[in-house]
Amino acid sequence: MASSTAANGAKPRLYLFTFLLCLWAVAICGRLIYLQVIEYGDFVQRAARQQQRTVDVEPRRGIIYDRNGQELAMSVMVVDDAASRLYVDGALLLSCRTLHEVAILNNL
Repeated sequence: MASSTAANGAKPRLYLFTFLLCLWAVAICGRLIYLQVIEYGDFVQRAARQQQRTVDVEPRRGIIYDRNGQELAMSVMVVDDAASRLYVDGALLLSCRTLHEVAILNNL
């Protein structure tokens, strides 16, 4: 008789546990659907703002001297005339670094 009483008490707890587990799974699935379907546009905008941030960097550095006071390295202002994918005499140049190189190749 004691075993049937224990079995009768365990079934309602098992049903309650199963119900709570299913309720938890439905809540998690509902939250996932809400985030991925309804809040999708907000997350896309937030990702775009994070990925397209512009940061200005000051490239100027000081002069580096050796122990005798001679300049080893310094900041120099240059004009970058990079050229890529230019057609010179019918040939496609893929790796020209400056327009000066293109001018040299034109004279060849």
